[in-house]
Amino acid sequence: MNMKVSSRAVAILKQIDSRTKLGDLRKMAKEIKKDHSLAMELWASVNFCHGSYPF
Repeated sequence: MNMKVSSRAVAILKQIDSRTKLGDLRKMAKEIKKDHSLAMELWASVNFCHGSYPF
């Protein structure tokens, strides 16, 4: 399944890897929760089981 991902979502996903600290994730989440459509896009764009990103 190939879906379009906004440039803002790509920028956020590029910041997240196995070394991302919980505090950094919480800061991102605080901003993302203000934009429900972005949050839903991020949730739908990530394959959590395999840790792969759609870009």
